[in-house]
Amino acid sequence: MKNLSFLIFIGLLAISTQSFSQLNINSSGELTFYGDAYPGGLKIGPKLYDTNFTIPTLYPAAANWGGLGSANNYFHGAYIHTIYTANYGTWPSDKRAKENIRGIGDALGTIKLLNPVKYDIKDSFYENLSEEARKEFMKTSKNKLGFIAQEVQEILPEIILEEHTTGTLGICTMELIPVLVQAIKEQQLQIEELKKQIQK
Repeated sequence: MKNLSFLIFIGLLAISTQSFSQLNINSSGELTFYGDAYPGGLKIGPKLYDTNFTIPTLYPAAANWGGLGSANNYFHGAYIHTIYTANYGTWPSDKRAKENIRGIGDALGTIKLLNPVKYDIKDSFYENLSEEARKEFMKTSKNKLGFIAQEVQEILPEIILEEHTTGTLGICTMELIPVLVQAIKEQQLQIEELKKQIQK
């Protein structure tokens, strides 16, 4: 019964070629959503990628066009290897959304405990990718800079995130910035105190 319903659905799609159709398959075999009636509609064709790219790529019709989610209806998460942005990333930080606001204590001591490392990503990390995509990603898999999440978890557990399906740990590095700023302020106080002692 499910197969029959699916075939009926596909059949309706196939004959829905009028310009007023909301869901339409045109003569080129492209599936469009509001594609003819509304030029800003979503268009899905047999090719969702630019052949100049090594891996399939989904992209808008023009630069700086379209969006994903909204301020009140946002996605819970996204799994992305690399993010390129033409402008900047913004994280909500409005005071109206916060409570129990307090200072960060002994930030300098915390920073001194962190262990920055250089590392290579294991080849097995890319085992689920196609051979072509694996070669592309492995070009940038050597001499990476960062931290070991398990080590950071012992120092700043609040900035560690765990992926719920694999248990893989990640670091919210943006939340290190306030700690770094506070550490610099604490260090500056020490420098100023030493200057006073030298001038005596």
